[in-house]
Amino acid sequence: MGLAFMHELLAGGVLDELASRIRAVAPAIRFGFGGGALLDAPHPVPPRDVLREHVRLGSRMIILSRTFTGDATNEAELAARVDLPAEIAKIRQAVAAARARTADETERDRLRIRELIWRVADQAVARA
Repeated sequence: MGLAFMHELLAGGVLDELASRIRAVAPAIRFGFGGGALLDAPHPVPPRDVLREHVRLGSRMIILSRTFTGDATNEAELAARVDLPAEIAKIRQAVAAARARTADETERDRLRIRELIWRVADQAVARA
């Protein structure tokens, strides 16, 4: 698709359209997309914002990034690097907060996140 940054599909409305079509044709289908990282991890688009968009779109699954596991190669390494119960609790709290937003708050977040994604994409193009 000639995109410079993976979240451009989100900012450009492609995922909005797909989510809408899935809900219209087969509402029982569970769908999701990528972008799951530790919520407090430094990323160009904050993981909490990506999670907010998952909630807005009705996503019920997420593809976790390697950074979520701290790039661990086995369970023992994972347990040493990431407190999974604490991270899951943070995710649940963030999802609950995202679900509690008003329609106006959700739209403001969508616009803010979209603009952030376009800035990051522009920076990626400038670096290339």
